[in-house]
Amino acid sequence: MTTRGVSLAIATVLAGCASVSPDPAPSLLPPELPPGVVLAAETHTYRVVGRDLATLTASMRASGFGTGTAAHAQGLHVSRLRWHYHTHAEASQCVLDTVIVTIESEIFVPSWDPPSSARVELRAQWRDFLAALEEHEQGHRALTMVGAMRLRDSLLALRASRCGDLGLAVQVVGNRLSSRIHADNAHYDDVTQHGATQGAVWPPMGFRAP
Repeated sequence: MTTRGVSLAIATVLAGCASVSPDPAPSLLPPELPPGVVLAAETHTYRVVGRDLATLTASMRASGFGTGTAAHAQGLHVSRLRWHYHTHAEASQCVLDTVIVTIESEIFVPSWDPPSSARVELRAQWRDFLAALEEHEQGHRALTMVGAMRLRDSLLALRASRCGDLGLAVQVVGNRLSSRIHADNAHYDDVTQHGATQGAVWPPMGFRAP
Protein backbone atom coordinates (compact mmCIF):
# COMPACT_ATOMS: atom_id res chain seq x y z
CA MET A 1 0.00 0.00 0.00
CA THR A 2 1.25 3.46 -0.88
CA THR A 3 0.14 6.78 0.56
CA ARG A 4 0.73 10.01 -1.33
CA GLY A 5 -0.34 13.63 -1.08
CA VAL A 6 -0.39 16.62 -3.41
CA SER A 7 -1.53 20.22 -2.94
CA LEU A 8 -2.34 23.16 -5.20
CA ALA A 9 -3.31 26.73 -4.34
CA ILE A 10 -5.91 28.80 -6.20
CA ALA A 11 -6.72 32.47 -5.57
CA THR A 12 -9.63 34.54 -6.81
CA VAL A 13 -10.10 38.24 -6.20
CA LEU A 14 -13.07 40.56 -6.52
CA ALA A 15 -12.22 43.79 -8.29
CA GLY A 16 -14.45 46.72 -7.44
CA CYS A 17 -15.89 49.75 -9.17
CA ALA A 18 -17.96 48.30 -11.99
CA SER A 19 -19.29 51.07 -14.19
CA VAL A 20 -22.25 49.46 -15.93
CA SER A 21 -25.75 48.40 -14.91
CA PRO A 22 -25.46 44.59 -14.96
CA ASP A 23 -28.15 41.95 -15.15
CA PRO A 24 -28.67 39.87 -12.00
CA ALA A 25 -26.77 36.60 -11.65
CA PRO A 26 -28.01 33.52 -9.80
CA SER A 27 -26.50 32.70 -6.43
CA LEU A 28 -24.23 29.69 -6.01
CA LEU A 29 -25.09 27.59 -2.98
CA PRO A 30 -22.44 25.42 -1.29
CA PRO A 31 -23.04 21.76 -2.12
CA GLU A 32 -23.34 19.01 0.46
CA LEU A 33 -19.95 17.34 0.54
CA PRO A 34 -19.71 13.56 0.24
CA PRO A 35 -17.37 11.40 2.33
CA GLY A 36 -13.82 11.90 1.18
CA VAL A 37 -14.13 15.65 0.61
CA VAL A 38 -13.29 17.87 3.58
CA LEU A 39 -13.75 21.63 3.85
CA ALA A 40 -11.66 23.77 6.19
CA ALA A 41 -13.25 27.21 5.83
CA GLU A 42 -12.30 30.53 7.39
CA THR A 43 -13.49 34.10 6.88
CA HIS A 44 -11.21 37.03 7.73
CA THR A 45 -11.86 40.74 7.83
CA TYR A 46 -9.63 43.72 7.22
CA ARG A 47 -10.45 47.06 8.83
CA VAL A 48 -11.46 50.13 6.86
CA VAL A 49 -12.34 53.54 8.23
CA GLY A 50 -14.23 56.61 7.07
CA ARG A 51 -16.86 59.10 8.12
CA ASP A 52 -18.36 59.62 4.65
CA LEU A 53 -18.38 58.09 1.18
CA ALA A 54 -15.13 59.75 0.09
CA THR A 55 -13.04 58.80 3.12
CA LEU A 56 -14.49 55.27 3.31
CA THR A 57 -13.78 54.69 -0.39
CA ALA A 58 -10.22 55.96 0.02
CA SER A 59 -9.67 53.56 2.91
CA MET A 60 -11.06 50.70 0.83
CA ARG A 61 -8.69 51.48 -2.03
CA ALA A 62 -5.71 51.70 0.31
CA SER A 63 -6.53 48.39 2.01
CA GLY A 64 -7.71 46.21 -0.88
CA PHE A 65 -6.14 43.30 -2.69
CA GLY A 66 -4.92 42.62 -6.19
CA THR A 67 -2.84 44.07 -8.97
CA GLY A 68 -3.41 45.04 -12.58
CA THR A 69 -7.07 44.81 -13.57
CA ALA A 70 -7.86 43.62 -10.03
CA ALA A 71 -6.09 46.54 -8.33
CA HIS A 72 -7.85 47.65 -5.16
CA ALA A 73 -9.96 44.49 -5.16
CA GLN A 74 -12.30 44.57 -2.18
CA GLY A 75 -12.75 40.87 -1.52
CA LEU A 76 -10.58 37.81 -1.88
CA HIS A 77 -11.06 34.06 -1.91
CA VAL A 78 -7.99 31.86 -1.56
CA SER A 79 -8.19 28.08 -1.70
CA ARG A 80 -5.71 25.26 -1.48
CA LEU A 81 -6.60 21.73 -2.58
CA ARG A 82 -4.82 18.78 -1.06
CA TRP A 83 -5.41 15.22 -2.14
CA HIS A 84 -4.13 12.13 -0.39
CA TYR A 85 -4.65 8.58 -1.53
CA HIS A 86 -3.78 4.96 -0.86
CA THR A 87 -2.96 2.50 -3.63
CA HIS A 88 -3.04 -1.27 -3.65
CA ALA A 89 -2.68 -4.09 -6.16
CA GLU A 90 -5.89 -5.79 -7.17
CA ALA A 91 -5.56 -8.73 -9.57
CA SER A 92 -3.37 -7.34 -12.37
CA GLN A 93 -4.17 -3.68 -11.65
CA CYS A 94 -3.20 -0.96 -9.24
CA VAL A 95 -6.18 0.94 -7.87
CA LEU A 96 -6.93 3.71 -5.39
CA ASP A 97 -8.91 2.45 -2.43
CA THR A 98 -8.94 5.70 -0.44
CA VAL A 99 -8.97 9.28 -1.71
CA ILE A 100 -9.28 12.29 0.59
CA VAL A 101 -9.54 15.75 -0.98
CA THR A 102 -9.20 18.62 1.48
CA ILE A 103 -10.21 22.19 0.60
CA GLU A 104 -8.60 24.96 2.61
CA SER A 105 -10.78 27.99 1.81
CA GLU A 106 -10.22 31.52 3.09
CA ILE A 107 -12.42 34.54 2.39
CA PHE A 108 -11.32 38.10 3.09
CA VAL A 109 -13.84 40.95 3.31
CA PRO A 110 -13.72 44.49 4.74
CA SER A 111 -15.06 45.49 8.13
CA TRP A 112 -16.28 49.03 8.86
CA ASP A 113 -17.39 50.32 12.24
CA PRO A 114 -19.33 53.44 11.23
CA PRO A 115 -18.82 56.52 13.40
CA SER A 116 -21.87 58.21 14.88
CA SER A 117 -21.58 60.95 12.25
CA ALA A 118 -21.99 58.52 9.33
CA ARG A 119 -25.19 59.09 7.36
CA VAL A 120 -27.99 56.54 7.54
CA GLU A 121 -27.94 56.18 3.75
CA LEU A 122 -24.23 55.34 3.78
CA ARG A 123 -24.73 52.70 6.48
CA ALA A 124 -27.50 51.07 4.44
CA GLN A 125 -25.41 51.11 1.27
CA TRP A 126 -22.55 49.49 3.13
CA ARG A 127 -24.74 46.71 4.52
CA ASP A 128 -26.06 45.92 1.05
CA PHE A 129 -22.57 45.98 -0.46
CA LEU A 130 -21.07 43.75 2.22
CA ALA A 131 -23.87 41.18 1.90
CA ALA A 132 -23.36 41.09 -1.88
CA LEU A 133 -19.60 40.82 -1.53
CA GLU A 134 -19.92 37.91 0.89
CA GLU A 135 -22.37 36.21 -1.48
CA HIS A 136 -19.92 36.56 -4.35
CA GLU A 137 -16.99 35.16 -2.40
CA GLN A 138 -19.15 32.28 -1.12
CA GLY A 139 -19.84 31.52 -4.78
CA HIS A 140 -16.11 31.09 -5.37
CA ARG A 141 -15.99 28.74 -2.39
CA ALA A 142 -18.93 26.74 -3.73
CA LEU A 143 -17.31 26.36 -7.15
CA THR A 144 -14.13 25.09 -5.52
CA MET A 145 -16.14 22.59 -3.50
CA VAL A 146 -17.84 21.28 -6.65
CA GLY A 147 -14.43 20.97 -8.30
CA ALA A 148 -13.05 19.05 -5.33
CA MET A 149 -15.94 16.59 -5.56
CA ARG A 150 -15.26 16.13 -9.26
CA LEU A 151 -11.58 15.56 -8.51
CA ARG A 152 -12.30 12.86 -5.92
CA ASP A 153 -14.66 10.98 -8.25
CA SER A 154 -12.17 11.14 -11.14
CA LEU A 155 -9.29 9.89 -9.00
CA LEU A 156 -11.28 6.94 -7.68
CA ALA A 157 -12.02 5.86 -11.24
CA LEU A 158 -8.33 5.59 -12.19
CA ARG A 159 -6.67 2.24 -12.91
CA ALA A 160 -3.16 1.29 -14.02
CA SER A 161 -1.08 -1.83 -14.46
CA ARG A 162 1.58 -0.48 -12.08
CA CYS A 163 1.20 1.73 -9.02
CA GLY A 164 4.00 3.96 -10.27
CA ASP A 165 2.02 4.64 -13.42
CA LEU A 166 -1.09 5.28 -11.35
CA GLY A 167 0.74 7.93 -9.37
CA LEU A 168 1.60 9.75 -12.59
CA ALA A 169 -2.02 9.49 -13.74
CA VAL A 170 -3.19 10.98 -10.44
CA GLN A 171 -0.88 13.95 -10.95
CA VAL A 172 -2.14 14.53 -14.50
CA VAL A 173 -5.80 14.35 -13.48
CA GLY A 174 -5.21 16.48 -10.41
CA ASN A 175 -3.51 19.23 -12.40
CA ARG A 176 -6.16 19.14 -15.15
CA LEU A 177 -9.11 19.38 -12.77
CA SER A 178 -7.38 22.03 -10.66
CA SER A 179 -7.00 24.08 -13.83
CA ARG A 180 -10.70 23.57 -14.49
CA ILE A 181 -11.54 24.91 -11.02
CA HIS A 182 -9.49 28.00 -11.82
CA ALA A 183 -11.26 28.38 -15.17
CA ASP A 184 -14.69 27.94 -13.56
CA ASN A 185 -13.91 30.68 -11.05
CA ALA A 186 -12.66 32.98 -13.81
CA HIS A 187 -15.87 32.35 -15.77
CA TYR A 188 -17.91 33.10 -12.65
CA ASP A 189 -16.13 36.45 -12.36
CA ASP A 190 -16.80 37.15 -16.03
CA VAL A 191 -20.50 36.31 -15.73
CA THR A 192 -20.96 38.33 -12.54
CA GLN A 193 -18.59 41.11 -13.64
CA HIS A 194 -16.50 40.41 -10.54
CA GLY A 195 -19.60 40.53 -8.33
CA ALA A 196 -21.21 43.63 -9.85
CA THR A 197 -24.27 41.69 -11.01
CA GLN A 198 -24.76 40.63 -7.39
CA GLY A 199 -24.48 44.18 -6.07
CA ALA A 200 -20.86 44.02 -4.89
CA VAL A 201 -19.92 47.45 -6.22
CA TRP A 202 -18.18 50.16 -4.21
CA PRO A 203 -18.64 53.08 -4.31
CA PRO A 204 -22.30 52.34 -5.07
CA MET A 205 -23.49 53.40 -8.48
CA GLY A 206 -25.63 56.54 -8.38
CA PHE A 207 -24.70 57.27 -4.77
CA ARG A 208 -22.87 60.52 -4.10
CA ALA A 209 -21.59 62.08 -0.95
CA PRO A 210 -23.42 65.30 -0.02
